[in-house]
Amino acid sequence: MSNKIIIGVLILVAFCILCCQQPVRKKEVNHTSDNIKNNGSRNSIFRDSNIEEDSYSFEYQGRQVDSILKKALVLADQNKTKASFQKGYEEITKDGIVQVNVDMVYGHLFNQNVKHLLIRGHSGLGTNLSIYLLKFNSFIPVLDTVIEGHDYIKDTIRDVNGDRQKDFLVHTSSGCCRRNVYNVYLYQPSSKGFASNYFFMNPTFYPAEKVIRGVEYGHSGEAPLYKYKWNEFKVDTIEYIYPNMEDTRDQTYYKTIRFRYTRPNIRKVILKKIPKEYLNVDDFDWFQAY
Repeated sequence: MSNKIIIGVLILVAFCILCCQQPVRKKEVNHTSDNIKNNGSRNSIFRDSNIEEDSYSFEYQGRQVDSILKKALVLADQNKTKASFQKGYEEITKDGIVQVNVDMVYGHLFNQNVKHLLIRGHSGLGTNLSIYLLKFNSFIPVLDTVIEGHDYIKDTIRDVNGDRQKDFLVHTSSGCCRRNVYNVYLYQPSSKGFASNYFFMNPTFYPAEKVIRGVEYGHSGEAPLYKYKWNEFKVDTIEYIYPNMEDTRDQTYYKTIRFRYTRPNIRKVILKKIPKEYLNVDDFDWFQAY
């Protein structure tokens, strides 16, 4: 038998053996979807069958912090029959990675006729602020916000718009220039909750005048003074005052009702000096430092 015939027979036999073997099924790994339980909680994501969700991820640690704050709400519920109470404590997430400083204040925080609960949660991830209204013997959420990172400075309760209602202010700061940010939540007696968030840059509040004066964000010499006025739950722009950088001989200023960068060739009123009403604005030194 020739060599060609022998080789052909061997190839045919090998092919038949391979065809008779059972196919091997590869193990499938789901990379594209998060498994969700029926109760809404999120299971671990598997990149590999033996690798669970990264416990160092921001999302995972955020849920651990949320779990601690939920326990704080349970603790507050146990004290809701008291006239008022305050409590602060520290707790570490189950995995021992994040420390959370919890602070609770309960009582007539905004209105003498109803009670509210304020829960603060400070951690390396940021600051969680939640306000609840005690209604029908239960805590109903009326405000919830998160300030990421280390931008949070403080929060205060005071009247800012002159309606004699106590409002909620959150002070944060970040950026290259003077950037004292206030997020203002106006209290609404009708709902016992809060109006939408108002954002102010470097403000000084004058509730008796229902006015906000301050300094916009930017480098000295570019950032203007501003004056806003409350119109119930709206904010009207009254004026901006800029350094007159075109005047190289005298230190003058110009006033306009338009923000400089929104429209070229805006109408200007030249001022020889800053009106006295701006001289006690908190960040006036930044405006002058050019």
